[in-house]
Amino acid sequence: MSPTRIAALVALLLASAPPAHANSQLYRYGPYSAQWTPQGGSALCLTHTPPPEGLTIAQKCVGDTDRQGWLFTQSDDGRGFVVQNGDSHRCLRTRAGSEQVGQAVCDRAAPEQYWTVASRDSGRTTSVCATDGRCLTVLDPLAQQPFRNIALRASTAAVRDRQGWTMVATGLGRSR
Repeated sequence: MSPTRIAALVALLLASAPPAHANSQLYRYGPYSAQWTPQGGSALCLTHTPPPEGLTIAQKCVGDTDRQGWLFTQSDDGRGFVVQNGDSHRCLRTRAGSEQVGQAVCDRAAPEQYWTVASRDSGRTTSVCATDGRCLTVLDPLAQQPFRNIALRASTAAVRDRQGWTMVATGLGRSR
């Protein structure tokens, strides 16, 4: 192999290598739309609302949209995830003393952005829960409106059916 080809190959390898600070063991999943389906109704998707609120609601699923796309990235300790919105590029976060689910600049080491995902009902749906055990819960399940508020609630028999989310892969084949 000629020295020119070797130099070109080395340059190509260096250009495509991850930066030295990148964590090669970091796992990302998604994007997904997180869907909740009320009894006898159409699916509602976890949706980011724009600032100033920056809250998270369940809204009618509108197909392949970044506002309803969520990327799950492994936390620094590998035991949970940060959940990042495809439109805002911000992550879900909790706030002490509040049931609201807001968003903040992503920080994989921030405990208020740490989420676990657990299988429910034999794997048909999953729950997304914060470090304090409260899970994403759809409020007002019988309301006749195109959206529902989301809150953090403890998992009890009374609300368990409003904490079951179906993760649907989105954005497959799209280029950015």
